[in-house]
Amino acid sequence: RDPQWILKMFEFLKGKIKLGGDPRGSRRTPQDRTRNTINEIQILEKHKDIVRLLCKVDESRIASGCDDGVIIIWDRITGGDVMTLVGHNSRINCLLLLEPNTLVSGSADKTIRLWNLKTGECTKILRSHEGSVSCIVSLGNDTFCSGSNDRQLIIWRNDGEFLNKVERQEEENLHCMLPINGNRLITASNSSLLLVYKTDSFRYNKVLAYHKESVRCLVRASATTFASASLDGAIVIWQTESLSPLKVLFDPEKYKDENKVYIYNVRYLLPLGDRYLAATVGRGFRIYDVFSGELVLNCNDAHEADVNHIICLYEGTKFVTCAADSSIRLWGTSQRFNFKRKDKSNEHKETRIRKMEPILLGDMWAHSDSVNQLLAFTENAFASCSSDSSVILWKDGKVESEFRNRISAVLMYKQLKDMEKQYEDEKRKSRGEAPPSPTVPTDEVRSVPELPIRNPNFAKNIGTSELFESPKPQKKSPRSLQKELGERERSQSQVFQVEELAGVRLGRSSSDSVARLRNPRVPEYVFDYADRLYNEKKLPLDEIAQDLRGEGHSEAIVTGVLRRLIQQGNNDERKDNFES
Repeated sequence: RDPQWILKMFEFLKGKIKLGGDPRGSRRTPQDRTRNTINEIQILEKHKDIVRLLCKVDESRIASGCDDGVIIIWDRITGGDVMTLVGHNSRINCLLLLEPNTLVSGSADKTIRLWNLKTGECTKILRSHEGSVSCIVSLGNDTFCSGSNDRQLIIWRNDGEFLNKVERQEEENLHCMLPINGNRLITASNSSLLLVYKTDSFRYNKVLAYHKESVRCLVRASATTFASASLDGAIVIWQTESLSPLKVLFDPEKYKDENKVYIYNVRYLLPLGDRYLAATVGRGFRIYDVFSGELVLNCNDAHEADVNHIICLYEGTKFVTCAADSSIRLWGTSQRFNFKRKDKSNEHKETRIRKMEPILLGDMWAHSDSVNQLLAFTENAFASCSSDSSVILWKDGKVESEFRNRISAVLMYKQLKDMEKQYEDEKRKSRGEAPPSPTVPTDEVRSVPELPIRNPNFAKNIGTSELFESPKPQKKSPRSLQKELGERERSQSQVFQVEELAGVRLGRSSSDSVARLRNPRVPEYVFDYADRLYNEKKLPLDEIAQDLRGEGHSEAIVTGVLRRLIQQGNNDERKDNFES
């Protein structure tokens, strides 16, 4: 849609735009160019207006809120839309997941809606506000609070029942809210003041003053502190109990340029573990040590426009930033340090971390307008939403490849099981035998074995019964089955190896697994083919073995077939031939 963006993308694909160099003061070596592992994307296009909000529903679903009032639930694995929630007639301002299957949305149409994520239906509409609903936060104890520009804070039960309301003291528009210990709620608006309200008595409690401009961010920094940030660039750490300022991480004297534009505008704060705090400051980002107040990492010019959001991936070692210039960038550090680590002792509070330098690992160009928010749903994958009305899933190509290989193996396993069952049913039907009655094992239940994978962080909650349906069996002639013996046996031999590797998970003892390795299971259709050669055509065992090898069967399967033939017969001559 934007000619300049199309030209930039074309030059990037042709290699004219290099990812190396040092245009923004961040160190980058030629070896770093291969470190951008986020190299697989999925573009989700169903919205028709600006997409500003993303919300994680569960391990496989995310929600996106649009300015046209539509909320879409996406499957982050397949990229398909699970359901579309239609009801609001104006911009979606806030989303909150109350329960695993209950989503709350607040809109500029002055209403709050509760959605059932199982059916996609709106279970309740709350119309008590007289202005645009801008914030919704959970208070615990099955309650949540909503804030609006009508100067009202309303407390609800999770089922939508009205409890009480508090009149806000400030007249400015509300930007954010933060519940803290002691049944207190902190609000931030266009004013430079922070106001504290008691949620149990529904009264105004206290005012906190430090910032010079409008406060736009409120987050918990640790168990005993919270942080606030404003348009003037000030980042303040407050004590939760006393509500007094503990540390000032950043407070520039001059925070406007000649055009009266805020150059240190803080748009987002990201707590990292229980010690570090990341902040988007102007066109760059910073990471602070909350306990010492020192600056650990600083990147002043990460983008060509203000940075809107930042997330942390790869177990706290890499960061992703997005900005209003439609760019997304992946960052590393000069030291491979885990910012999300959790130390049980308090020794780490006294240790000082040496200042690190940011390393640009890669640019990710796909959006054509401002990227408004990022959402990390695993340690190696995230989603982005933009003003170009699109949602994009960004994934680690190596991890996704392993994931697809696992799914393919599970699908192959199920198909082979169905083919073997179909062959046995046809054989039983040709003999005139009755079908066996279904039996349910009581002592153990065997499931589809898991493949041994390198990275166990993905596909933990994937059930094969939910992903795949068994294919309908098709009738095949004995000749067509015979032609597929080689290919089917090669595939099934891999499944047998997977079963042996998963012997402990399948409930078998180690001795049983060793015994099955020495005497591998022989597929019935292979043995029936060899049995016809042995009994009907009277072929010797060495010719049968040679025939099976010619069909592509493994040596273990050939040996197992010969052993079964010897066990069923009493021909000493053939037995001696086999043993020799």
